[in-house]
Amino acid sequence: QARSIRADELIFHSDTSYLRDVDAHLEIAPDRLSFAPVTTSLDGGTRAVVLGSVSHFQPPVKVDLDITADYGNIDEVIGLWARSDDAPPLAVPTHHGPPPQLLIHAKAAKGQIGGMEFQDATGDISLAGETLVIHPLHAKIGPGFVDGQVLVDHSSGSPPLLSISGHAENIAAEVVHQQLLKQSSLIKGRLRGDFYLRGRAGSEFLPTSLGGFSIEIHHGVLRQFKFLSKVFSLLNISQILTLKLPDMDREGMPFDKLSGTLRLDQGTLSSEDLFIESNAMNLSLIGKLNLVDHQVDAVMGVKPLRTVDKIITKIPLAGWILAGDQKALITAQFTIKGPVANPEVVPIPISSLSGQVLGIFRRVLGLPGKMVDDVGGLLQGGK
Repeated sequence: QARSIRADELIFHSDTSYLRDVDAHLEIAPDRLSFAPVTTSLDGGTRAVVLGSVSHFQPPVKVDLDITADYGNIDEVIGLWARSDDAPPLAVPTHHGPPPQLLIHAKAAKGQIGGMEFQDATGDISLAGETLVIHPLHAKIGPGFVDGQVLVDHSSGSPPLLSISGHAENIAAEVVHQQLLKQSSLIKGRLRGDFYLRGRAGSEFLPTSLGGFSIEIHHGVLRQFKFLSKVFSLLNISQILTLKLPDMDREGMPFDKLSGTLRLDQGTLSSEDLFIESNAMNLSLIGKLNLVDHQVDAVMGVKPLRTVDKIITKIPLAGWILAGDQKALITAQFTIKGPVANPEVVPIPISSLSGQVLGIFRRVLGLPGKMVDDVGGLLQGGK
């Protein structure tokens, strides 16, 4: 028994982490040291029971453990292998031969990784050189789940390089915003998709991040997007579509589906195909959102949807909605720049868009070849 043991006095590398309240029953045999069992806790809340053995004392030594926890803080478990820059090097065994083989089968009833809470997690932990590998990793997050892997590369310096990849299904989008990206809840809905994230572990993760997402969010709500309020005000949507829209500042905008691919680079999210479908209209955004300094720089296209076809003959602004022999639906475009809390929203003619942006809008919004440049009457409510 021990009240406290430093991690690098055992099989770990950290010179700053401690195992607390260690209560161990050990069984010693000529070729094996068995843990039967060992209970311990870590400062971040992990409480674990360890069963298993260290065997084959001639290289390669095998460490095979089963760890169960009623609560597991994966970040601090990863930290058991992190060594500070000014720490003396670990003692090197005098014998020669292959390094120890480590395999830990871990289960946690609940816990957190990167600030994101989970339940019923299982994973295998191993070492590949100086890289800690957690694969396969499965965890429930609310009504959904994540399958993936975590790599922690200590060869790249301190803090180590953390890579997370996998597939998410039926995850609450607001949980990803609040717990993983440390942002206020801007989107509600059920999320599915594939992801890859890489960055320095700990507080440096977001500023050093690199990765990508391919996502779909169904039956959700966009909340606290000030630029949507400004766009709707400029368009006078409720008059044009004879619809009563929700208060964007208080209730948010409901949508049927949000989809797209996003790139994360040093804390900046960017997309060229973000598409939002709702009862009233389709929206497409191209641009960047900086999650560190909360700045947005984007172009948005708006196209009326569904409801328009049913009520088009009743709208006095039909001359603005339809144009030319092909009766092409008009769109409106806006630039959105500045702080997310209160960006500047400026309507722009379609002729001001670059060929690349216009091509993306045509593809994502399903626009016809013929479109009208002048939406001035539309933006003035038909006056």
